[in-house]
Amino acid sequence: MSLAQQLADAFVRDFWAADREIVWTKAEEERSLWLDDQTLIVGKIDALGVNGAGEPFFGEWKTLSKAKARNMGFVKHTWKMTPQALTYAVLVPEVKKFTVRWAIKTDPITTDFEWFDIATVDIDHWKRQLLMISAKVRTMRKFSEPWQTNYKSCYAWGPNYPCPFQEACWAHRYAEVPPGMQPRTESHLNIENSLRSSLKSDTVILDATRVGTWFECEEKYRKLWEGEGLREESIALEIGKEFHEQIDKHIKSLITHDRSSTQETPTLLDKEQKGNTSASSSRKTQTIEQVMAKEKSQTLVQIC
Repeated sequence: MSLAQQLADAFVRDFWAADREIVWTKAEEERSLWLDDQTLIVGKIDALGVNGAGEPFFGEWKTLSKAKARNMGFVKHTWKMTPQALTYAVLVPEVKKFTVRWAIKTDPITTDFEWFDIATVDIDHWKRQLLMISAKVRTMRKFSEPWQTNYKSCYAWGPNYPCPFQEACWAHRYAEVPPGMQPRTESHLNIENSLRSSLKSDTVILDATRVGTWFECEEKYRKLWEGEGLREESIALEIGKEFHEQIDKHIKSLITHDRSSTQETPTLLDKEQKGNTSASSSRKTQTIEQVMAKEKSQTLVQIC
């Protein structure tokens, strides 16, 4: 059994009870958002759902090394304000809560999770950051290689895991392509591929990975994402890809099960429409749209 499969099996097993308190509505949903006429944000949300309290949220699934998991308190403390979390929050403006679940590469596999609230002020701040990155990318396109280099990040993951461009950059061979790296023929996002042909030349496309790379090193960003770009390959990336494919299938199976159950059992909304005031207060069978519509109507009543 592959490591990715072991990670996925532990994920399904350990979150089995929690998933029975959640209505999953989407899995691996692609989204796009224009921040202005030159800045396009894209991304794939691992999952969307409504928790047992009736709150819509998005979920993010991660694998984690044993070494990093030794300080899970720090991992959780910092994750809310990572480029990944904040960029996804911009793409999912209808929710103000998200959860992260980690499958940890211990022996045996272990898991962990955390819930986070995201404030409007955080999202507004990050939108401004994304627009500033977009503006600087357009400015840097006027210059020849290299873009600004950050030698401090060359060994950010430790002495055994240098940046793939480290050797060439230190020798100032900025056009060199490291062994094993291939041209990025297309995006992993269908929504980006469908839009590319219609984009203007001054458009900057950003996603969580691009933004993370930008903060790591602008020259690395240029190599990976500008022009044709390059595709980075590693064992860790392959494990992560397979893991996400397995969890995607799992969440979609839960969505299918919930919809089948909804067809057989009247929802809370159905019971209220029939005048059944003693209906259960559970909101598990409502969609995100139904929950938000109801909360909006309640707010209007309170205002009136």
